[in-house]
Amino acid sequence: CIRDRRYAYKTANHSLTGSDHIIMFNGSVSTLTASLPNLNIDLNGIEYKVKNTGTQDVYITGAAGAKQVIDGETHKTITTGQSLTLLGFYSDTGYEWSILDYYNV
Repeated sequence: CIRDRRYAYKTANHSLTGSDHIIMFNGSVSTLTASLPNLNIDLNGIEYKVKNTGTQDVYITGAAGAKQVIDGETHKTITTGQSLTLLGFYSDTGYEWSILDYYNV
């Protein structure tokens, strides 16, 4: 049994940190935003699992002001029931995010 996995249940916009791991978003009124952190050497290799349990979309975006894209795009949107796993890493072009796993209901 793995008990060191940190999870959070959010009903409002949330800026992810190094303390987050699994984030459940439940928006019922409007789209929620999940802001990924600005990657650096301390966060290299960080992994997030993001799940939408609400009725509104979750907008996942790279760090504000940074050119850290998600598989080449500035953001991803997940709808009700969808989830994805993201990895932050350093490549030959700098830090970026990659989707490791995507679940579509």
